[in-house]
Amino acid sequence: MPNPPALPAALANLLQHRPTTLSLPPSLAELERTLQPTEAASRTPTLSRALTPDERSILSQLVDEVAPYAEAKPDAFSALRHVAKLLAAFPAGNMSDAVIDARSEAYDIALEDVPAWAVEVAAKRWIKGDVAPLGDKPNLSFPPSPPQLRALALDELAKMRGALWRYRRLLAGKPERVVPPEPRREVPADILGALGLGAFGRWPDAARPTGPDDSASPKRI
Repeated sequence: MPNPPALPAALANLLQHRPTTLSLPPSLAELERTLQPTEAASRTPTLSRALTPDERSILSQLVDEVAPYAEAKPDAFSALRHVAKLLAAFPAGNMSDAVIDARSEAYDIALEDVPAWAVEVAAKRWIKGDVAPLGDKPNLSFPPSPPQLRALALDELAKMRGALWRYRRLLAGKPERVVPPEPRREVPADILGALGLGAFGRWPDAARPTGPDDSASPKRI
């Protein structure tokens, strides 16, 4: 497999400073758990309380750290460079130029829409045996197939994109607005008088409801 060119300086710096954890601080994690799960993703989420200035600053920093990875563009040459390094750790027997070209093209097709940083992390995961997303544990004595390496790389990319969506959703959230019930106001007496109503809202000459006459003798049938 021909050696792709060296990584650009900007991409090398991006890979070096990749966030090691995507966890939220305890206060923000607790606040995230109060989000209404029934709300549509496009709606402004409702928070149980307002973000503090420090929490808003932390979220903004997390967005700045994660966005370059979640929104990184694919780079086929850089991705193939990581593939070449991985394959070099699993030397194969003599292969013809045609086989090498076909192998290189297969990885190129599998990774053409995946950022290079995700391919690098996927290669490291294969070497460490961290391949849970692949289901049945594959034979780690051999390099990953193009689909296997793609699956691991997409798993890493999904983590970054999911974290970025969560951070931005919290930043866009609005505290729940609680409207206290309005106390019932008494109707002024002069208005009641003008309407011909008594103090208790009844017509003054309204007949008082009567119950059955207990003194009357029961009617016999």
